[in-house]
Amino acid sequence: MSDDAARQSAMLDELLAGDLADAILHRDWLEERAGDGHTQVVGILRFEPRPRPWHAEWNTLAA
Repeated sequence: MSDDAARQSAMLDELLAGDLADAILHRDWLEERAGDGHTQVVGILRFEPRPRPWHAEWNTLAA
């Protein structure tokens, strides 16, 4: 693996780890609300994972 590919892979690993942490926190919050008897969620959390290698912005980050 080239140095550039290894660097981009490491960057993507960090971004994905952050996305996973956010998802777990949101799931825990939803479980807590359900445990408190709330049956409706007022909002929706939408993950917009940007930039990623398939997005044009990634090239600026990786440069």
